[in-house]
Amino acid sequence: MCIDNDSSRLLTWRITSIFRTEGISTVWQKARGRLFRKPKFRRLFVLSLSLTDDLPLIEPQIPVEFEELTPADYDELIALRPYLTEEVIKLRLEAGHRFYVAKLNARIIHTRLVAIEKVYLGYLGIAFPHVTA
Repeated sequence: MCIDNDSSRLLTWRITSIFRTEGISTVWQKARGRLFRKPKFRRLFVLSLSLTDDLPLIEPQIPVEFEELTPADYDELIALRPYLTEEVIKLRLEAGHRFYVAKLNARIIHTRLVAIEKVYLGYLGIAFPHVTA
């Protein structure tokens, strides 16, 4: 792991602050929690395609229907993805993003968001800006 000077100074300051206010046992507990926690697996797939090329047709192995999200689906989507709210959905749609859903027996079983221009990835803490060729 590579830590730059600013990060190492911030880390040193944080450790010293916790040591002064809460003691060595708290410093040890926090360090142990960081060192021995299970790593999280995240997957990011970035794909750039020409809008003029034909996309490959892939038939699903189970009878799902793919469609664009409609306002009638908002409540079901929020139930499936509790971190979303109706306000967030509307803001993303206004920004040009598109939500697609996969339905099995008329129930949403999977969602996919296609971001247009710029997308923020909260778990990585970064934004991918729109890049023109």
